[in-house]
Amino acid sequence: MIFNLKVLDIKNQGRWNYPPEFYMLLQRVVIDPNNLPWPSEDKDTRVWNPTHSGSFIVASSFELIREHFPKVQWSKWVWKDCIHPRMSSQVWKILSGSCATDDKIKKCGVHLTSRCCYCEREEENIDHLMWNCKFSLKI
Repeated sequence: MIFNLKVLDIKNQGRWNYPPEFYMLLQRVVIDPNNLPWPSEDKDTRVWNPTHSGSFIVASSFELIREHFPKVQWSKWVWKDCIHPRMSSQVWKILSGSCATDDKIKKCGVHLTSRCCYCEREEENIDHLMWNCKFSLKI
């Protein structure tokens, strides 16, 4: 099995001796097998490139795979020490359009009858809840 190979298995008297399947795999991923450097005699160590120390950290792997978005200007007004994190997260959800309102849930394919839980007259969406509901107009 080519995925169980060790460097020792493909070194032969100062030259690389690749099994044909491994040679073709290297070429398929655009690596020239003839130009690979000869390994040093030092002891092998695992290195995790995304960290400065080379050690694996879960946070660094999360940072590597998460999707990065540009920072929005209003974030500095929402995320402050003087504002409770729960309140900040609610404001962030409203401003970024991430509230789990009935209209958003329907877009995900969930079938439900939508009514505003406060006035019970109109479909629940962020625009209605924030600006048009008779309950929100009172506050």
